[in-house]
Amino acid sequence: MNLNESYVNCFGDDRNKYIDDVIRILQTAYASLGGVKGLDNPKELLEDDVFFKLVRRNNKIVACAVYKFKNPKNSK
Repeated sequence: MNLNESYVNCFGDDRNKYIDDVIRILQTAYASLGGVKGLDNPKELLEDDVFFKLVRRNNKIVACAVYKFKNPKNSK
């Protein structure tokens, strides 16, 4: 078995290419819990302070981590 696996780090406009895959993965992962809490609009994942780390296996995105960076000075 030949397994091709790589990681993709996405900032900025690069996220547009993968947004459908990320939404699909998140919806599937959180479906039994009623969906992704705090994500009213999936396009929020394209805001400036969001970063994707994706796993590509055999040319398909199979896993993701979504990071949202917050400025500690603006936190409560």
